[in-house]
Amino acid sequence: MRRFLAVCLLLSPGFALAPLTPPLRAQPPTASRQAAIDEVYAAMFAALEAGVFARARNLCDQVILWEPGNPVHHYNLACIEARAGAARIDPAFAALTRAVDLGFVDATHVRGDPDLAGLHRDPRFAALLARMDAARAALPAAPASSAPAILTVDTALPRGLFLATPAGLPPGVLAPERSLWFFADDGAVALDPIHGFAADGRIPAEARRATATLQGDVLTVAWADGARLDAKLTAAAGGFTWQGWQFVPVSAAPAPAQLAGRYTRGAAFSLRANLPDTPAELTLAGDGRAEWTTADHRTVSGRWQLAAHTLELAPAGDAAPGPTGRYLCFLFRSAAATDATPLLYVGGFIFERQP
Repeated sequence: MRRFLAVCLLLSPGFALAPLTPPLRAQPPTASRQAAIDEVYAAMFAALEAGVFARARNLCDQVILWEPGNPVHHYNLACIEARAGAARIDPAFAALTRAVDLGFVDATHVRGDPDLAGLHRDPRFAALLARMDAARAALPAAPASSAPAILTVDTALPRGLFLATPAGLPPGVLAPERSLWFFADDGAVALDPIHGFAADGRIPAEARRATATLQGDVLTVAWADGARLDAKLTAAAGGFTWQGWQFVPVSAAPAPAQLAGRYTRGAAFSLRANLPDTPAELTLAGDGRAEWTTADHRTVSGRWQLAAHTLELAPAGDAAPGPTGRYLCFLFRSAAATDATPLLYVGGFIFERQP
């Protein structure tokens, strides 16, 4: 199943019993739609791990109704059906075939996904793998990028902040499974950092940390808890692919005038639990003034500044912001359409700009 690069998914114990989300409007705002999808995915994963396959199937079907053209949803349905046992093999192949029809061509991930182990001996599995291999080979070469190369012969390790999404998705589609990776100059790695970085570039203490090394074209990420990931790294236009995911550099922070506006908080950016409190509403003025509503519904006024993806909120009268006043922050788009409203990532959540 398409998740977070073999990193354990953290869910609250009671989430599997959460009620279904209400139906979406025909065309909900981008952040609202993404919030609903994130909520359903979290409940779906919980049901799957609990072995409640009928519930997981129904939740996945609900997301497919909202985004029928997203191949990842169909792929995850195939994983659920395959996990459900021999009686659901035919529906599993139907879902996997639909994912391939929609452009899912990551045969490497499919071959190694343990959720699909029950399909391996069926001739249809080999036939679908052959289709994916042929489709990937037929893809046009990536256009040359004008961005500075992040990979070189001498220093091939990635550097900077990257958004990771499944490599088989059509361009511009932001999957429910996504994560942020920060690669420091010294080889240190942080997964889904929440707070911004210190002035000297140090990784925040609360981030899940690892060390990256490269031997030949194999990138190894060794986590502090002993977990280890090894896979071939392939340079792509402006970024790279690794572990069946595509890593795209996060653009530099915009000018204050571009960021100014009023924002409301939507869904968590990833499905990781235990995210710290961030403002529920946030207003950033072009002259540096700020106003935000805290988790306990207090309204705070102060100043804001943004440097190197780090948003600092300083309450009025304070000499410096506290630890919770520093957040990782950047603008992004969730769809291929160039006129899609930019969304703001702040401290682990999606914020939508209000009119």
